Amino acid sequence: NRIKINLGLSTNIRMNLLRLTESSFSFQPNITVNINDFLNFTFSSLSTNNVIARYFDKIPLFGLPDLPGESNPLVDLAKSFFFWDENARKMSGFKLKSLNFKLTHNLHDWDLTSELTVKPVLKNEQGRYFYKYEPYFTFMVSWKPVSDLKTQIDIDEGTFELVN
Repeated sequence: NRIKINLGLSTNIRMNLLRLTESSFSFQPNITVNINDFLNFTFSSLSTNNVIARYFDKIPLFGLPDLPGESNPLVDLAKSFFFWDENARKMSGFKLKSLNFKLTHNLHDWDLTSELTVKPVLKNEQGRYFYKYEPYFTFMVSWKPVSDLKTQIDIDEGTFELVN
């Protein structure tokens, strides 16, 4: 029981009910490998779908025109992972926003954390569009407060008293 693997998923839906075409859905899966409470390695990716209105175009209540693209959100999400089919990935509403690699080393009273985030940025050079991946690296050492050193302040009729 020295190695633990945790899978996680974070989602966020932002709905604009006045302008449904300004709504979005974020999808962030992650995997964390914990080695004996000594080292944590986490990999996650963030994808955002800014065209979720096309999932509601068949509902007459919203009054949307027939929008192009996949109308099933689960099929659309699956197509974003079709690495062997470039056209299916381009047609998917889910677009990659970042890839994150995080390493945390537990040093008992301290944590040493380093994180690498890679974001694709659309570039235009001489009318040619391409994506350039821009990396961001952070390095942090943080102290964990000692739980045994707790203090409490009592205020009694204008006087302060520290109680351990």
